[in-house]
Amino acid sequence: MLKTKRWDRWIYPLTKEADEAFCSLVAGELRSNGVYSDYMSELVHKRQYRDVVLADIPKDIGLLDYRGASQIQALFSKNSDLDLGFNPLKAAVEAAVAAELQCRRVNEYFGQTCPLGGVAMAISLARRKIKSVLGKVPTLDRLRFHFGPGASTNVKRAQACFENKLSAPLTCSEEMLPVIHQVLQEFPLWSREKSQDPPSSDIATKEEVHNCNIVVDTAKLIFVEKNAKTQRPICIEPMLNGFMQLGIGGYLKQRLRVHAKQDLGNQKRNQDLAEQASIKGHLATIDLSSASDTLAFSVVFDLLPEEWVDLLASFRTGHMNYDGREYELEKFSSMGNGYTFELESLIFWALSAACTELSGEDRDLVSVYGDDIIVPVKSVDLLMATLTWCGFNLNREKSFWTGPFRESCGADWLAGDAVRPVYKKTRLSPQWLAVFHNWAFKYGESNLCSIAKSFIPKDLQLFGPPGYGDGHLLGPWKTARLPRHERRRGFEGGRFDTFRETPRSVETDPEIAALTGIYDLYANPSDWWDGRGRRLPGITPGTACVERHSIYVLAQRYYLL
Repeated sequence: MLKTKRWDRWIYPLTKEADEAFCSLVAGELRSNGVYSDYMSELVHKRQYRDVVLADIPKDIGLLDYRGASQIQALFSKNSDLDLGFNPLKAAVEAAVAAELQCRRVNEYFGQTCPLGGVAMAISLARRKIKSVLGKVPTLDRLRFHFGPGASTNVKRAQACFENKLSAPLTCSEEMLPVIHQVLQEFPLWSREKSQDPPSSDIATKEEVHNCNIVVDTAKLIFVEKNAKTQRPICIEPMLNGFMQLGIGGYLKQRLRVHAKQDLGNQKRNQDLAEQASIKGHLATIDLSSASDTLAFSVVFDLLPEEWVDLLASFRTGHMNYDGREYELEKFSSMGNGYTFELESLIFWALSAACTELSGEDRDLVSVYGDDIIVPVKSVDLLMATLTWCGFNLNREKSFWTGPFRESCGADWLAGDAVRPVYKKTRLSPQWLAVFHNWAFKYGESNLCSIAKSFIPKDLQLFGPPGYGDGHLLGPWKTARLPRHERRRGFEGGRFDTFRETPRSVETDPEIAALTGIYDLYANPSDWWDGRGRRLPGITPGTACVERHSIYVLAQRYYLL
């Protein structure tokens, strides 16, 4: 059997020269698609990559021309490996400051000044809808708290497995201190582990809970890659805050699914409605700029019932630290807060549904996934006015209600045809080339498939069927013959090979084995499992290695070309 390290080349970046050669070849192949494809290809030929990123591609051109031009642009628009003369960090910091200033302005007038006409009616109706969806505030024992996969303020991302979070010191925000003992009483074994007093019995006592050492901390503002022009701000939360926020977020998600018919675990409804809208033109797809960063505290305080505001405010982090300085947040919750996504989805759904009803349209046509909003076209004017009053900014580059183009939840449609390109965010790798190859294969672009394959080493070219990810290339393939012992047991068909990444793992504290076992039963974490049904401990974000994995299928061969 070949060593696993051989397959790690699947995720390793190729040379810069290979990257440029690939982009040039693809742009040259797509030149013939139309006028705009030809223009974008010419810019790539001249190495004017900044102009490629800044180019405005019309949304009402021919299908092939748009698909070609947008794919050429997608090779550069989110590529963080190129220096295009932008300053992404500076742009992100300026946007974050502007969002906070906007939230401050909203906090000064919202609830103090009455909006005019339909906006006031929409906000009032949205307030009632939110109350109906939320119901009564749940007790803590009804929530399913758990750790997320990312970092907390005292556990770095490279060490961010739940075992290390359980063994780390307890940290929380100042806002959480009034309820901290109530929280710890929900987890007596964890509290006893963190108690400063030696355990007096096998069961944690109230005194041990109250003697836990709690470190008060603030959120840490960081910036991560978004595209070639800017970065994305994220606040890393104190550990206990993140743990509790995810439990609240899960409850909000359940209430939205049951009482508002908005499934935040599935983007397909938004994608399907966007496809229909690109054909019929009856729906608008709305996108907001910096939605979570412009969710002002006063908006949440005004729209949600008071007891729900109290619950959410008890677990938010009201201060953040950046570059050694501490700032008080004007926004209610940042990106990084475990319930921000569900909270903004709730508010945007309520406002959208209210504006839709007031416009005389069918509320069932409203669909929301975060700040991806779909409403009837006739509701757009009132919704825009309402969102603006609430302090949100419409992203006009990604919002559509006229013409044949619609975009929502990662799906782009031009008159019913899928036109979403494949974005290249870093330097070329065989793994990304497989994604590009399979995208081109889907649209019958055999020349683009050949270009992609020419950059993938022969021993990394595995072929298999669709529906099993992009760890292999789509194309004609034949399964490997099953071993005799499997055929004697009645198995038919065969197996094909694909590449998959195995996650990183770190050593954990063996003294908390009992605590991690209880957490396993309580939260059922979806970490990596081996082939024998055992969960591997210490799983952290990132890739340890790549393995060649065999998959059983009933069919023996497919001829897809």
